[in-house]
Amino acid sequence: MTQVAFLHVPKTAGTTLSKLIEDNLGPIAFYPPRCSPDVQERFGKVHTDFIAKVEAASGFEREALLADFRAHPAVAGHTTSAILPYLDDERFVFTSLREPGDRLVSWYFHYVHPDDPEKMFRPFREQTKGMSFDDFVSFEPMMSENDNVIVRYFSSAAGREPVQERHLEEAKQILSSLNLILFQKAQSEGQRALSEKLGWTVPEESEKLKWSRNRRRLGKEFEYSKSIMNKYIRFDRELVAFARELPNAIDGQ
Repeated sequence: MTQVAFLHVPKTAGTTLSKLIEDNLGPIAFYPPRCSPDVQERFGKVHTDFIAKVEAASGFEREALLADFRAHPAVAGHTTSAILPYLDDERFVFTSLREPGDRLVSWYFHYVHPDDPEKMFRPFREQTKGMSFDDFVSFEPMMSENDNVIVRYFSSAAGREPVQERHLEEAKQILSSLNLILFQKAQSEGQRALSEKLGWTVPEESEKLKWSRNRRRLGKEFEYSKSIMNKYIRFDRELVAFARELPNAIDGQ
C-alpha cells in the first residue's frame, strides 16, 4: 500500500483533509484527534517525537522502527518536510496552501480570540490575551509560528530564526517534488484530484469553509498595519505564487 503523507500547514483547511484521510486509511500518525493509542505509542504524538526516536536508535532497533513507520498508511498532523527522508519509497505526499495574508489573520483569531478557549492549548495564552494583530505577529516567542510559516514548513528554517531567501529557495524545491498541492479555496477540486490519484471515496460536495465565530464578530473592527503584515508573509507570498504555477498544483483558478 502507498503511504500517504499530508504536510498540514496550520489554517489551510487541513482538518477537513485529515478527516478524508482517516475515512479512507484509518488512524493518522502525528494527528492525535484522528490517531489511535497504539499508533501514538509507536510513533509519538508529533513528527519531531518520531524523528528524535529514530535518531536515538541504532542497528536493528532503528531499522525495525523505520519499517514499522513506513508500513503505516497515513501520516499527517502539523508535520513539516523534515519527515520526508523517513517516509516509505512508495509514497504520495501532498499539502494544502492558502493566501498568506488571510492565513495569518485566521491564525491570529484562532490563537488570540478562539471560539472555545478552554479546548485549545496555547502556551502564551496569558501573554497574548487581547493583543492587537500587529503586536501578536511581532511577538518574539512565537516567531516560529508567525513569521513566513508556509516557507518554514518546507525548508530548514528552525526555531525563531528569521526566514531568509535561501529558505524560500529550499521551499520551492520541496513543493516542486510533492505529488499534489491543493489550495484552501479550491476544496472540491482538490478532493476530486485526491480521489482520482488515490482511488479514494470523497464527499460529493466538499465542506464549506467557515470563519470562526469571533472572526465574524470582531472582523469588522479588525485593524492591522500593512507594513507589519507584509514583513511576516513576504516570502510566503512568493512561495504561494510560485506554487500556483507548478504542474502538481490544483488551484481551481
